[in-house]
Amino acid sequence: MTSPRLKSLLAPLGRSAVTLVIVALAVVVALWLWKRYESDPWTRDGHIRADIVRVTPDVAGLVTRVAVQDNQTVKPGDVLFVVDRPRFELTLAQSDASIASARATLLQARREAQRDLALGDLVAKETHEQNVARVATASATLAQA
Repeated sequence: MTSPRLKSLLAPLGRSAVTLVIVALAVVVALWLWKRYESDPWTRDGHIRADIVRVTPDVAGLVTRVAVQDNQTVKPGDVLFVVDRPRFELTLAQSDASIASARATLLQARREAQRDLALGDLVAKETHEQNVARVATASATLAQA
């Protein structure tokens, strides 16, 4: 049998030992969790940033086919989508007609301005200035078309 005095000495030592074991166990668990997180990190609230580029065609029209998948990496020159051919051709024909009309208007304005120069004083100065302005306007219209 142990004496009461020995028991009173061992009681605080037992409490200290239990506390040390719990602290050591907590340190081991903390180290294990830290190493695990270092090798396989995770977060509840993750934020991802991606480069998003808006793509617009040079011509207006209905897209009939998309040639890429969502989030697919593309290189310069890759076909991304196909525009409806008949509508595209109609828009192209309208643009060509607009250019032809602007050229004809410019040609007519130049002829009138040259005629005014050839007639000299027979044409009012104001009329000549208007025809020169028409040439400038027609040139700008052709440049826009």
